[in-house]
Amino acid sequence: MALPIPTSQETQPDGILESDREHPEAARGISHVAVARSIYGLLLVMTVLEAMEIHPPHAGWAGPELLVGTLLAVALAEVYSDVFAGLFAHKKRLCRDALGHLGRETAPLLIGLPLPVAVLVISALGLVGIHHAIDAAQIIAYTSLLICGWWMARNLGARQAARVLDGPFGQRLADDMAARTKLHLLGFVSPPGLHILTNSDRPVASPEEMWGLRLRAIPGSKPLEAMIRAVGASPMRVSSREELAALASGSVDGQMSPPAVVLARGFDRVQRYATLTDHLYVPYVWLFNKAALAALSDDDRRVVEQAAGLARARAQKLALTLRQSDQGTGGLGKRMSVTPLNAARRAAFKAALRPPVEDAVLTEIGADGPRWLAELSAATAAAR
Repeated sequence: MALPIPTSQETQPDGILESDREHPEAARGISHVAVARSIYGLLLVMTVLEAMEIHPPHAGWAGPELLVGTLLAVALAEVYSDVFAGLFAHKKRLCRDALGHLGRETAPLLIGLPLPVAVLVISALGLVGIHHAIDAAQIIAYTSLLICGWWMARNLGARQAARVLDGPFGQRLADDMAARTKLHLLGFVSPPGLHILTNSDRPVASPEEMWGLRLRAIPGSKPLEAMIRAVGASPMRVSSREELAALASGSVDGQMSPPAVVLARGFDRVQRYATLTDHLYVPYVWLFNKAALAALSDDDRRVVEQAAGLARARAQKLALTLRQSDQGTGGLGKRMSVTPLNAARRAAFKAALRPPVEDAVLTEIGADGPRWLAELSAATAAAR
């Protein structure tokens, strides 16, 4: 179960929407994909430096040439796979926009290159020994890697959403639920990642390219249906039990769920394309009947609450592990054609999806909707 509370990109039985501040890096022109590519480039730099440490280059300029050449070769391979292969497959011409996209997508790979190369150049000029230069370059690359890793952990959208729901805003939701229903909220449990889009028809890199797709919608979720219709796609009400069969038969073109769910449920076997939209955060909502909880002894109630707290913490760690493993986004690219989104494209999806979803959520909540939206915005800003 999940709650239809307006955050900026998530839905009703599946959760809450990710807000503008869910990706504060987008406003600064930085995306998780760019940082991930930077980390990939830094790992390559460290690998080359490790090889140099075992087999030091003899010629003075061999070290800088080897490091620069390796990174450029990988960048060119990325250019081919990200840009030229798609152009050839769809028989499109190379245009200025494609060249700009090429630069934006591959430049992060080279971010970790200048300082280590500068140190090796100093060695080539005879100002410092090659072994000392390699050690210094490794320290620089390792420090840069730690900084990128810290940034990813600090700005990971799912963690920010979890902080919102585990804080005062989540407690107000619990109090409101207790006042209106017979249910006691034990907490929100982290899902195995943010939702992405998959389909069997074509690569999708913009909201306009979703036009005409038949996308699975959770029966009864009006905000989700509004989101799908907003981009010219058709919502298809399909239960979770029938979802795989509907995708396999072609009666439904695509769906939205976290990468770990895509792989665990076998959607990668019947879907070809994945777009890393990260547009929905859908926590699991743990509830307990208030009367049944009140009937327990004080000790038993404490056991229930403590067990729920421990389970939530464990689920959050497991979700993070899944997201970073081959069972999550890391394994998606081995089975599907994956389209990452830069900050500009992510902003385009947000602009297209957020307004109609917020309208649908406000309609569902009623008179209290504007107040909840304002409180959610404030809580999201505080969780940055």
